[in-house]
Amino acid sequence: MKRLINAITKSKCKLNTPYFVFDDLIIENNFKILESILKPVKQKFEIAYSLKTNPSKKVAMKIKELTEFIEVVTKEELEMAIGIGFKNIIFNGIYKKKDEIIYAAKENAIINIDGIPQLDSVCKISEEYKGNISIGIRLSVFPFIKDDNARFGINFDESEFELINMRLNTLKNINLCCLHIHLGTNIHNPKLYGKALKMISNVKFLLEQTGSYIKYIDIGGGIPNVNTIKNQWSRHFCDEIIKFYKNDRNQNATIIIEPGRALVESSGFIVTSIVDIRRHYLGKWEDVIVDVGTNSLIGAKFGVKHECIPLNNSLNRNKFTDSKYRIVGPLCCADDVIVDNLILSNLTIGDKLIIINTGAYDFSTSYSFNLKVPQIVHLTKDGNFQVIR
Repeated sequence: MKRLINAITKSKCKLNTPYFVFDDLIIENNFKILESILKPVKQKFEIAYSLKTNPSKKVAMKIKELTEFIEVVTKEELEMAIGIGFKNIIFNGIYKKKDEIIYAAKENAIINIDGIPQLDSVCKISEEYKGNISIGIRLSVFPFIKDDNARFGINFDESEFELINMRLNTLKNINLCCLHIHLGTNIHNPKLYGKALKMISNVKFLLEQTGSYIKYIDIGGGIPNVNTIKNQWSRHFCDEIIKFYKNDRNQNATIIIEPGRALVESSGFIVTSIVDIRRHYLGKWEDVIVDVGTNSLIGAKFGVKHECIPLNNSLNRNKFTDSKYRIVGPLCCADDVIVDNLILSNLTIGDKLIIINTGAYDFSTSYSFNLKVPQIVHLTKDGNFQVIR
C-alpha cells in the first residue's frame, strides 16, 4: 500500500477520481507465490491465466511475461491473446460459432468441447477444414459437486462415451489432447480438486484405450485470492495434486491450473474522492458519499472482499476521534453501499479513499451507469504510473 500511495503522491499524470490502478509488481509476486506452492509437484504443470477475470490488455501483457498459457471464452478474448503473443491458448465457452472454431483451429488453440452438440459442430467443420483441430473435453462437476444448477461440461456416462468415440474415430484430423473441468470461482475446499483429478484420470484411461493421447489435464476454476492462498489453502491444494500423481504413477499429462483471482484480485485498487458526508437520521453513523458506485465493484458477487483505506486523511486536524461511517456511491440506487460499519478518524469532503481488491471481476464486469467510466492506470515495477484510459 505504501508503494501505491507514494506513486499517487509523486505522479505528474492527470488523475481524476475515480480511477482503477493495477500494480504490475503485485501480479508478478502473486504468480511467483503460485509457482512456489506447486514446486513440490514433480510432474510438469502450467499456469494459464483466465483472461475474463481482468481483460485489461496491459494486465495480460504483464502476465505474458510470466506464462505462455492463457484461457479465453470469446473470439474477442482470443484475438487479444493472439495479438499479445500467447503461444498456448485454451478456448473455453459454452457457445462457439463456426467462424470462431475455424479461427481458433488455425491459431492452434485447444478448443474445449462443452457438450455433444458442440462436438457434432466441430466434427462437421472438420470435414470442410482440412487442417488439424485440437480439442479438449470439458467434464461436468455434477458427480461430486451436487449442484442442481451445474451447466458446464459433458456428463461422461456410457452413452456419451460411445458417442464421443464414434465421432472421433471417423475423423482423423481432430486431436483430443485435453480433459478439462471447471469447479467454480469460490472453491475453498481443496479436496474437491483431488476428487476432480481422480475422475479425470478414470476418463483419461478410457479414452487412451481407444487411441487418444491426453497431453493436458486442466483443472480450471478461479483459485481464491492470494491472501487465502498464503494460508492453509495452498498446502492442501498442493497436497491433493501430489497425492493424485503419487497414487497414479502412470500419469504423464501436464497439469494446467487456471487462476484469475489469485493473480490479479489483490493487484487492483480504485481511488475515489469523498464528495459529501451526511449524518444518518438516527445518528448511528455518517454516510460518506464517494464518486464511484457499486456498478464498478461487482466483484463482490464473486466473493471479493472490498475494504477502504484513507489516502490523505490529514493528521494535523484538531479532531482525532474515531467515527462510524458507511461508504456509499453516487448512484440513484438504494443499495449503492460499498462498505458498511467502517471505523475511521475524522473524514472530510475532498479526502480520497483507496478501495482494495478490485483487480478481479470489478474491472471486467463494471459498466457505465449515469455515463461515468473510471480512468485506468497501471503502476509499473519501477513505481511509475501509466495512464491507459
